[in-house]
Amino acid sequence: MPTSLQLRLIHIAYRQAGLEEEHYRLILANVAGVPSAKDLTQASFEDVMAVLEDSGFRDRGKPADYWRGKVASRGRQCGERMAYKIHELAGQQSHYAMAGLCRRVSAGRTEAVEGLRPREAWNLIELLKAVIDRADQPEATRATDAPCVAAVASGAVQATTGALGLLAGV
Repeated sequence: MPTSLQLRLIHIAYRQAGLEEEHYRLILANVAGVPSAKDLTQASFEDVMAVLEDSGFRDRGKPADYWRGKVASRGRQCGERMAYKIHELAGQQSHYAMAGLCRRVSAGRTEAVEGLRPREAWNLIELLKAVIDRADQPEATRATDAPCVAAVASGAVQATTGALGLLAGV
């Protein structure tokens, strides 16, 4: 469901493009498959805005092909919301440089958050959440868990569940 600002923008856009209410409803039905702008998803909102931009709407302060470019790059680059979340999480940790993390999750392809692909951005978000969670743990807990976790991860210890649900390792 679009935000109230998005709903206002879409109504401003169809009026600025010089479309009548009937044409606007036809665009909603043909492009997004919905009878009302309130039923739009984020992707369908962007699709409708791209059509309105093609019909003459210009979003102030943005390039003339902003919405069309956004639709064209969908799936190839991480979205604004993912980039915002990455920057928000990066501000909560100080252990790793963002350029290095981007380089790591993109296999050296980019150092910029905006250049990440959606899956890479998702991986980076999960990595940052894990770093923050690890930093929030008390030092004593991390020190005692580290050797055990490392041993299980390396395969040196095989963990099996016994009849009582206890872990036995050797």
